Amino acid sequence: MSRSALFTWSIKSQCVSNSCSAFLWSIIFSCHFQSYPLYPMHFYPWQGPPLLKRSAKPSQSFNIRCNPSDLLFTIQLLNHDQYAAIEALGFGHLLRMQIDAVESSDLLTWIMDRVSPVDMIIRIGPGKVLPITPSVIHMVLGLPKGGSTIPSYSRMEDVQFRKQMISDLNQECLSDDDPIHISNLQEEILKGRVDSLFMRCFFMIVFNCLLFPTSSSNIDSSNISKAMNPELFSAVDLSQSVFDDLQASIRIWHGRNKEQFTHTIYGCAVFLIVCFLYLISSHVFRLLY
Repeated sequence: MSRSALFTWSIKSQCVSNSCSAFLWSIIFSCHFQSYPLYPMHFYPWQGPPLLKRSAKPSQSFNIRCNPSDLLFTIQLLNHDQYAAIEALGFGHLLRMQIDAVESSDLLTWIMDRVSPVDMIIRIGPGKVLPITPSVIHMVLGLPKGGSTIPSYSRMEDVQFRKQMISDLNQECLSDDDPIHISNLQEEILKGRVDSLFMRCFFMIVFNCLLFPTSSSNIDSSNISKAMNPELFSAVDLSQSVFDDLQASIRIWHGRNKEQFTHTIYGCAVFLIVCFLYLISSHVFRLLY
């Protein structure tokens, strides 16, 4: 029996205080399974992770690299033809995303502490477990599942791809030594063309802000190389790629120096929070596993 499903999801949140005292998340899943329907569900106020005793040490600082607001702004720049071109590749779910921020580092770090990098299972209590798998990522984010992997390239090839990207953008403010900002890609998107360069610019933003956040807010070589062949993405197993990246990010988190003041959080944080909220508010995943 096929378990594939199409999810259209929308999340709106109120800011969670640093003490995680309370917050309101509202999430709507419109989905359809081959054998049974799942009807709209909502998340109601939840008290958050258990409050811990205050430490004499200063609070740690967390740099959450998953920043969906830049992607949302980019989506608003698309004209009708550009929107249709992205949707035709099978990424309509990303276009309809309404999550604008990961507003609580306390909640995110609490979740990450409860994900094992070995088996990738979220464990928050008796009977409250959720395996993170490429299939779950496919259902939540609507990414392609199955097919080929994203090609990997040598360092020299990455350098050449970057030079080619700067040449293709052909912007006066960009030289070979300048960082490529998201605004440079958005400038190209605003030209309104539907071509390979437009596709590459759009997916570089998707990769940088949502799916594969790195340590830099600028577009780095990994973002550029991953987006080299966007016309083939519908046949690329992006669900597996996001899973692998998230597992590596969880492993980095568990191996961090806890005495360090500042920590960078990698990986698709939006996915983790959506899964967690879904887990604590429904029993639907029991039907899947």
